[in-house]
Amino acid sequence: MPPFLAGREAEYKEFDRLLGQEEILENLVLTGLRGVGKTVLLETFKPRALQTGWLWASADLSESASISETALAQRILAEYPVDQYGTPRKALIAATTDPRFTCTARKTVRALVQGQPEPVYRYYYTHVFASGPLASLGAFHGAELFFVFGNLATVAHQPTPEETALSDAIIGYWSRFAATGNPNGDGAPDWPRAKAGSDPYLKLDTTIAAGDGVRTAQCDFWDGLTS
Repeated sequence: MPPFLAGREAEYKEFDRLLGQEEILENLVLTGLRGVGKTVLLETFKPRALQTGWLWASADLSESASISETALAQRILAEYPVDQYGTPRKALIAATTDPRFTCTARKTVRALVQGQPEPVYRYYYTHVFASGPLASLGAFHGAELFFVFGNLATVAHQPTPEETALSDAIIGYWSRFAATGNPNGDGAPDWPRAKAGSDPYLKLDTTIAAGDGVRTAQCDFWDGLTS
């Protein structure tokens, strides 16, 4: 083992154990913002994974290692100016949601489309509760689960007819996908299958519609930092 990987024997052993699985039962996550050590560790694991037939999808803020944290912050602030979002809080939410969820989803979908024959479908949930204590949170992470399970009344909120219809539609999509591998059918708006070279999705809101490209400019910005 190279000297710069000294002390990583446990990680190597665990990684080899995970690579030997016939079914995916566990995930090995290597995380961190930046640093040569992490980059070397990831790049050392990558060929080991590829040799055993695994799909490798990774992101590393490698460019940020060559610039100061102040310069990196300035670039992010310029990409998410407060005057475009109304308040500093909303700008911060956008600047953290994009790299953690929205753009990570695009990366994941692209990797799956490239690495498997099975169809991939992406949704983009944008609905804000019409009333109740959760309305002020916007379309927050995990909010769609209330609609998936039809539990709209559990949040001290009286659902509107449009929200009930949205929940019924989501349950239909999820049920058809679980049963057949295809969420489409029963007269519901068509959910486009993901494909290479584009970014199709289904927007889940009181008006359900297909589209192409979710916050494309922002995700291209983050890809520029993590490629």
